[in-house]
Amino acid sequence: MLAYCEVVDDRMNAVFKALADPTRRLLLDRLFVVNGQSLGELCDSLDMSRQAVTQHLDALEDANLISTVRQGDPSSTISIPLRSKKFESGGSTNSRYRA
Repeated sequence: MLAYCEVVDDRMNAVFKALADPTRRLLLDRLFVVNGQSLGELCDSLDMSRQAVTQHLDALEDANLISTVRQGDPSSTISIPLRSKKFESGGSTNSRYRA
């Protein structure tokens, strides 16, 4: 008989919640291919408003999957580099989402 006895902490819950959304996984995939994109660049490739994309990015940042760096006017140039330690493996899609 198997028993799950590990406690899942709030940080892991944030990761699971962030990765449960297909739009957030799409954003991560796009950042994996081209790292350090601006908010405008991400919005151009999606049929979503800047506000909607920002909400998804906030969830990814809360889960510590991405970090945002503000450069110049925050409304127009927000770069979103991936945290390289989170995405070391270039293997399958699942390996990119290790926390």
